[in-house]
Amino acid sequence: MSDFLPREVMGEILARLPVKTVVQIRCVCKSWNSLITSDNFITLYLNRTTHLNNTNNTHLLLVRQCTKNQDKEEEEEHYSLHFDNQSFDTYRVNLESPTPVFESYFRILGSCNGLVCLSDDLCSYTDLTFLWNPTIRKWLELPEPRVTFQSYGPHWLALGFGFDCRTNDYKVVRVVFPEFGEVSSHCEVELYSLKQGSWRSISSTTRPRYRINYTSSATQAFFNGAVHWIGGGYRDYPPLIFSFDMSTEEFHEMKLPTSLVCAGVLDLNIAVIKESLSVFQYHRTTTRQVSIWVMKEYRVSESWAQLFTVDLDRGYGKIIGFRRNGEVLLPSNGDMLSVDLQAQQSTFCGIRGVAKSFYVGNYTESLVLLNKGIGLFGDANTVS
Repeated sequence: MSDFLPREVMGEILARLPVKTVVQIRCVCKSWNSLITSDNFITLYLNRTTHLNNTNNTHLLLVRQCTKNQDKEEEEEHYSLHFDNQSFDTYRVNLESPTPVFESYFRILGSCNGLVCLSDDLCSYTDLTFLWNPTIRKWLELPEPRVTFQSYGPHWLALGFGFDCRTNDYKVVRVVFPEFGEVSSHCEVELYSLKQGSWRSISSTTRPRYRINYTSSATQAFFNGAVHWIGGGYRDYPPLIFSFDMSTEEFHEMKLPTSLVCAGVLDLNIAVIKESLSVFQYHRTTTRQVSIWVMKEYRVSESWAQLFTVDLDRGYGKIIGFRRNGEVLLPSNGDMLSVDLQAQQSTFCGIRGVAKSFYVGNYTESLVLLNKGIGLFGDANTVS
């Protein structure tokens, strides 16, 4: 059939097939394989999938949790995809990640267009970072960065992952600070480009003024084409939001709500809620609470508004994620619960695990990495 139809028409037909089918039919002929693995088709497929998900309201959530294996006396990592619907239906389970087994979990920097970025930066200087597409079971280990412990010495590290829409490229940014000192005038910045397949130094005149807060509980938020972190909050340095634009490759600053200026930086976290940049404040009081703030107009500090407050005294741990229906995902005694704050009702999501291991993020199926990286079991034709 491909001999009688123009390449563009054939692409439109194949773009309507499920991911599993598209991956498998690459073997039909060379022309189909060439078409399906082309950058243009991968972009076409992603755009069509995103449009259908928004039209049909069939959004997916990527879930990670760890369970204790009594026989091996260690924890096992589990990934799965779930529909963000009322019953939290399972879409796909047993997603094999490329990460080796360590004593601590890999940090999930985030998910963008079906690509997940994983890093082992929590407790080591091994500088392992992976880009992984769980849908097609393909992954890519990033090369060793330029700035390492051997070349720079002891340091603090902040990572960011996102998409450059101008060049249709996926990028990872590393901001390296000296271990001692809070002012970051000597920080080093380097950027990995998936298209280029390598790291390069960033010579931007702008730099974060203070060290970025990047701990096990506080990480990045990719929004509006930029990575965002919270930094400062030490002595005379008020906490701020630092952002790095993936297209212009420049840093920017944004002020936090006035009531959060005096907050301890370790009590703050950043995320995206309801298509808005958001900040959590965990209160260190006898009544354990977390306040959620949203920036209604991007980069306009005066537009900050407090969305709601979550009472954690009901046995909840720190917030795992948010759902499109407004409910909040919280851990409680190893269970993942979906909590309706207005009705004060909670529903068990059917997922159990070690509380600190939970991760939930929005996910879109795509073919990104189909023409790069390696398959977990030889080749992506084995999609299950």
